Amino acid sequence: STSSFSVSGEMPLLPVQKEFFFHAKNAENRHRFNQSILLELHQAITDEHYVSVVESLVNKHDALRLSFHFDDDNSKSENAEVWRATHQEITDEWLQQALSDIVVQSQNELAAVCDRVIDELDITQGPLFRFVKITDRSTQTNKLFVVAHHLIIDGVSWRILLDDLQALLLHPDDFRSTKTLSFSAWSKRNFEWITGDTGTKAIPYWRKVEASIKPRFSSSQAPVMAHIEFDIGASQTLKLTQSAHRAYGTNTQDILLVALLLSLGCDTEFGEDKIEEGG
Repeated sequence: STSSFSVSGEMPLLPVQKEFFFHAKNAENRHRFNQSILLELHQAITDEHYVSVVESLVNKHDALRLSFHFDDDNSKSENAEVWRATHQEITDEWLQQALSDIVVQSQNELAAVCDRVIDELDITQGPLFRFVKITDRSTQTNKLFVVAHHLIIDGVSWRILLDDLQALLLHPDDFRSTKTLSFSAWSKRNFEWITGDTGTKAIPYWRKVEASIKPRFSSSQAPVMAHIEFDIGASQTLKLTQSAHRAYGTNTQDILLVALLLSLGCDTEFGEDKIEEGG
Protein backbone atom coordinates (compact mmCIF):
# COMPACT_ATOMS: atom_id res chain seq x y z
CA SER A 1 0.00 0.00 0.00
CA THR A 2 1.07 3.63 -0.48
CA SER A 3 0.41 6.90 1.28
CA SER A 4 1.34 10.55 0.88
CA PHE A 5 0.64 11.47 4.52
CA SER A 6 3.30 12.01 7.17
CA VAL A 7 3.13 9.66 10.12
CA SER A 8 2.90 11.30 13.53
CA GLY A 9 2.84 10.29 17.17
CA GLU A 10 4.29 7.19 18.77
CA MET A 11 4.97 3.81 17.20
CA PRO A 12 5.59 0.39 18.78
CA LEU A 13 9.23 -0.61 18.99
CA LEU A 14 10.37 -3.44 16.78
CA PRO A 15 11.87 -6.44 18.62
CA VAL A 16 15.37 -5.53 17.43
CA GLN A 17 14.94 -2.02 18.85
CA LYS A 18 13.81 -3.46 22.18
CA GLU A 19 16.91 -5.67 22.17
CA PHE A 20 19.08 -2.63 21.62
CA PHE A 21 17.68 -0.86 24.66
CA PHE A 22 17.94 -4.01 26.75
CA HIS A 23 21.62 -4.52 25.99
CA ALA A 24 22.57 -0.84 25.87
CA LYS A 25 20.64 0.35 28.93
CA ASN A 26 23.84 1.09 30.84
CA ALA A 27 26.07 1.88 27.85
CA GLU A 28 27.49 5.38 27.77
CA ASN A 29 28.09 5.23 24.00
CA ARG A 30 24.63 4.10 22.90
CA HIS A 31 24.25 7.32 20.93
CA ARG A 32 27.20 6.29 18.72
CA PHE A 33 25.62 3.03 17.52
CA ASN A 34 25.41 4.14 13.91
CA GLN A 35 26.05 3.41 10.26
CA SER A 36 27.69 5.93 7.97
CA ILE A 37 28.94 6.38 4.44
CA LEU A 38 31.24 8.90 2.78
CA LEU A 39 30.33 9.63 -0.83
CA GLU A 40 32.32 11.52 -3.44
CA LEU A 41 30.21 13.87 -5.54
CA HIS A 42 31.08 14.21 -9.19
CA GLN A 43 29.82 17.78 -9.14
CA ALA A 44 29.13 20.40 -6.52
CA ILE A 45 25.52 20.95 -5.42
CA THR A 46 23.97 24.25 -4.49
CA ASP A 47 22.77 24.95 -0.96
CA GLU A 48 19.19 25.13 -2.20
CA HIS A 49 19.44 21.75 -3.94
CA TYR A 50 21.17 20.27 -0.89
CA VAL A 51 18.34 21.26 1.46
CA SER A 52 15.72 20.16 -1.05
CA VAL A 53 17.28 16.70 -1.37
CA VAL A 54 17.37 16.05 2.37
CA GLU A 55 13.87 17.45 2.86
CA SER A 56 12.53 15.12 0.16
CA LEU A 57 14.18 12.12 1.84
CA VAL A 58 12.76 13.03 5.25
CA ASN A 59 9.27 13.56 3.82
CA LYS A 60 9.34 10.13 2.21
CA HIS A 61 11.05 8.12 4.95
CA ASP A 62 9.25 8.73 8.24
CA ALA A 63 11.78 6.69 10.24
CA LEU A 64 14.28 9.52 9.79
CA ARG A 65 12.05 11.64 12.05
CA LEU A 66 12.13 9.19 14.97
CA SER A 67 13.51 9.98 18.40
CA PHE A 68 13.32 7.83 21.52
CA HIS A 69 12.47 8.71 25.08
CA PHE A 70 12.47 6.74 28.30
CA ASP A 71 9.13 6.52 30.05
CA ASP A 72 10.01 6.40 33.74
CA ASP A 73 6.41 6.29 34.87
CA ASN A 74 6.36 4.89 38.39
CA SER A 75 2.90 3.42 37.99
CA LYS A 76 2.37 -0.30 38.04
CA SER A 77 1.09 -0.43 34.49
CA GLU A 78 2.66 -3.01 32.18
CA ASN A 79 4.07 -0.18 30.05
CA ALA A 80 6.00 1.48 32.87
CA GLU A 81 9.75 2.07 32.45
CA VAL A 82 10.00 1.43 28.72
CA TRP A 83 11.53 3.24 25.78
CA ARG A 84 9.14 4.80 23.30
CA ALA A 85 9.58 5.96 19.72
CA THR A 86 8.05 9.25 18.59
CA HIS A 87 7.94 10.96 15.19
CA GLN A 88 9.27 14.50 15.32
CA GLU A 89 7.74 17.32 13.33
CA ILE A 90 9.70 18.66 10.36
CA THR A 91 10.55 22.33 10.91
CA ASP A 92 13.22 24.53 9.38
CA GLU A 93 15.09 24.59 12.68
CA TRP A 94 14.89 20.80 13.05
CA LEU A 95 16.10 20.21 9.49
CA GLN A 96 19.01 22.62 9.86
CA GLN A 97 20.29 20.61 12.81
CA ALA A 98 20.83 17.69 10.44
CA LEU A 99 22.65 19.69 7.76
CA SER A 100 26.10 21.22 7.61
CA ASP A 101 28.52 22.51 4.99
CA ILE A 102 32.21 22.25 5.86
CA VAL A 103 35.58 22.87 4.21
CA VAL A 104 38.52 20.64 5.24
CA GLN A 105 42.22 21.02 4.41
CA SER A 106 43.46 17.49 5.14
CA GLN A 107 42.39 13.87 5.54
CA ASN A 108 42.96 14.09 9.29
CA GLU A 109 40.60 17.05 9.46
CA LEU A 110 38.07 15.13 7.36
CA ALA A 111 38.18 12.19 9.79
CA ALA A 112 37.82 14.54 12.76
CA VAL A 113 34.79 16.23 11.19
CA CYS A 114 33.05 12.90 10.59
CA ASP A 115 33.79 11.78 14.14
CA ARG A 116 32.48 15.04 15.58
CA VAL A 117 29.26 14.75 13.58
CA ILE A 118 28.71 11.22 14.87
CA ASP A 119 29.11 12.55 18.42
CA GLU A 120 26.21 14.94 17.77
CA LEU A 121 23.68 12.10 17.51
CA ASP A 122 21.39 11.88 20.51
CA ILE A 123 18.61 9.30 20.48
CA THR A 124 16.50 11.36 22.87
CA GLN A 125 16.74 14.61 20.93
CA GLY A 126 16.96 13.86 17.21
CA PRO A 127 17.40 14.20 14.37
CA LEU A 128 19.09 10.79 14.42
CA PHE A 129 20.84 11.40 11.12
CA ARG A 130 23.26 13.93 9.66
CA PHE A 131 24.15 15.05 6.14
CA VAL A 132 27.46 16.89 5.80
CA LYS A 133 28.47 18.52 2.51
CA ILE A 134 32.26 18.63 2.50
CA THR A 135 34.67 20.54 0.30
CA ASP A 136 37.96 18.64 0.54
CA ARG A 137 40.82 21.01 -0.37
CA SER A 138 43.44 18.27 0.04
CA THR A 139 42.00 16.25 -2.86
CA GLN A 140 40.06 19.00 -4.65
CA THR A 141 36.87 16.96 -4.37
CA ASN A 142 33.34 17.42 -3.07
CA LYS A 143 32.06 14.84 -0.62
CA LEU A 144 28.87 13.99 1.22
CA PHE A 145 29.02 12.32 4.62
CA VAL A 146 25.82 10.61 5.73
CA VAL A 147 25.36 9.02 9.15
CA ALA A 148 22.27 7.62 10.88
CA HIS A 149 21.72 5.88 14.17
CA HIS A 150 21.20 2.15 13.82
CA LEU A 151 17.81 2.44 15.54
CA ILE A 152 16.41 4.02 12.37
CA ILE A 153 18.42 2.32 9.62
CA ASP A 154 19.96 -1.02 8.65
CA GLY A 155 21.71 -2.60 5.69
CA VAL A 156 18.54 -3.02 3.66
CA SER A 157 17.14 0.46 4.26
CA TRP A 158 20.55 1.95 3.43
CA ARG A 159 20.22 0.68 -0.13
CA ILE A 160 16.74 2.18 -0.43
CA LEU A 161 17.89 5.51 0.99
CA LEU A 162 20.97 5.66 -1.25
CA ASP A 163 18.92 4.84 -4.35
CA ASP A 164 16.61 7.75 -3.53
CA LEU A 165 19.58 10.00 -2.77
CA GLN A 166 21.18 9.19 -6.10
CA ALA A 167 17.94 9.86 -7.94
CA LEU A 168 17.49 13.21 -6.20
CA LEU A 169 21.06 14.29 -6.93
CA LEU A 170 21.36 13.10 -10.52
CA HIS A 171 17.88 12.48 -11.91
CA PRO A 172 15.23 14.30 -9.81
CA ASP A 173 12.51 13.39 -12.29
CA ASP A 174 13.12 9.69 -11.53
CA PHE A 175 12.60 10.14 -7.79
CA ARG A 176 9.45 8.42 -6.55
CA SER A 177 8.10 10.58 -3.77
CA THR A 178 5.10 8.30 -3.13
CA LYS A 179 5.51 6.39 0.13
CA THR A 180 5.20 2.66 0.47
CA LEU A 181 4.24 1.00 3.76
CA SER A 182 5.54 3.21 6.54
CA PHE A 183 8.00 2.01 9.15
CA SER A 184 5.37 2.70 11.79
CA ALA A 185 2.75 0.61 9.98
CA TRP A 186 5.24 -2.24 9.60
CA SER A 187 6.03 -2.04 13.32
CA LYS A 188 2.32 -2.16 14.21
CA ARG A 189 1.74 -5.17 11.94
CA ASN A 190 4.73 -6.87 13.52
CA PHE A 191 3.31 -6.24 17.00
CA GLU A 192 -0.14 -7.49 15.94
CA TRP A 193 1.39 -10.69 14.56
CA ILE A 194 3.41 -11.31 17.72
CA THR A 195 0.42 -10.79 20.00
CA GLY A 196 -2.07 -12.54 17.69
CA ASP A 197 -2.90 -16.25 17.44
CA THR A 198 -0.28 -17.02 14.79
CA GLY A 199 2.56 -15.39 16.65
CA THR A 200 1.51 -16.78 20.03
CA LYS A 201 1.48 -20.32 18.65
CA ALA A 202 4.92 -19.86 17.04
CA ILE A 203 6.67 -18.53 20.15
CA PRO A 204 7.09 -21.91 21.96
CA TYR A 205 8.88 -23.34 18.91
CA TRP A 206 11.33 -20.44 18.71
CA ARG A 207 11.89 -20.54 22.48
CA LYS A 208 12.91 -24.16 22.03
CA VAL A 209 15.28 -23.24 19.21
CA GLU A 210 16.74 -20.45 21.31
CA ALA A 211 17.29 -22.77 24.26
CA SER A 212 19.16 -25.26 22.06
CA ILE A 213 21.73 -22.68 20.95
CA LYS A 214 24.98 -22.75 22.88
CA PRO A 215 25.94 -19.15 23.74
CA ARG A 216 29.16 -17.93 22.16
CA PHE A 217 30.07 -16.32 25.47
CA SER A 218 28.79 -16.96 28.96
CA SER A 219 27.00 -14.12 30.68
CA SER A 220 29.89 -13.83 33.14
CA GLN A 221 32.58 -13.86 30.48
CA ALA A 222 33.51 -10.57 28.88
CA PRO A 223 34.29 -11.09 25.18
CA VAL A 224 37.75 -10.15 23.98
CA MET A 225 37.43 -7.24 21.58
CA ALA A 226 39.84 -6.41 18.79
CA HIS A 227 39.86 -3.93 15.93
CA ILE A 228 41.27 -5.37 12.71
CA GLU A 229 41.60 -3.62 9.36
CA PHE A 230 42.58 -5.21 6.06
CA ASP A 231 42.43 -4.43 2.36
CA ILE A 232 41.10 -6.68 -0.40
CA GLY A 233 43.10 -6.38 -3.59
CA ALA A 234 41.71 -5.70 -7.06
CA SER A 235 41.89 -9.36 -8.12
CA GLN A 236 40.06 -10.61 -5.01
CA THR A 237 37.50 -7.81 -5.30
CA LEU A 238 36.73 -8.87 -8.88
CA LYS A 239 36.21 -12.47 -7.75
CA LEU A 240 34.07 -11.37 -4.80
CA THR A 241 31.82 -9.03 -6.77
CA GLN A 242 31.62 -10.81 -10.12
CA SER A 243 33.19 -14.17 -11.01
CA ALA A 244 32.20 -16.04 -7.83
CA HIS A 245 28.54 -15.31 -8.45
CA ARG A 246 28.62 -16.72 -11.96
CA ALA A 247 29.81 -19.98 -10.46
CA TYR A 248 27.53 -20.14 -7.44
CA GLY A 249 24.55 -17.95 -8.30
CA THR A 250 25.13 -15.81 -5.22
CA ASN A 251 25.68 -12.15 -4.38
CA THR A 252 28.45 -10.42 -2.45
CA GLN A 253 26.57 -10.51 0.85
CA ASP A 254 26.09 -14.28 0.56
CA ILE A 255 29.83 -14.81 0.17
CA LEU A 256 30.74 -12.50 3.06
CA LEU A 257 28.14 -14.10 5.34
CA VAL A 258 29.42 -17.61 4.64
CA ALA A 259 32.99 -16.42 5.26
CA LEU A 260 31.87 -15.07 8.65
CA LEU A 261 30.05 -18.29 9.57
CA LEU A 262 33.02 -20.42 8.54
CA SER A 263 35.36 -18.31 10.65
CA LEU A 264 33.05 -18.64 13.65
CA GLY A 265 32.88 -22.37 13.03
CA CYS A 266 36.64 -22.70 13.42
CA ASP A 267 36.48 -22.46 17.21
CA THR A 268 32.83 -23.17 17.99
CA GLU A 269 30.30 -25.94 17.43
CA PHE A 270 28.75 -23.89 14.64
CA GLY A 271 30.41 -25.69 11.74
CA GLU A 272 29.72 -26.44 8.08
CA ASP A 273 26.90 -28.87 8.87
CA LYS A 274 24.97 -26.09 10.59
CA ILE A 275 25.52 -23.75 7.66
CA GLU A 276 24.12 -26.32 5.26
CA GLU A 277 21.08 -26.92 7.46
CA GLY A 278 20.36 -23.20 7.50
CA GLY A 279 20.39 -22.96 3.72
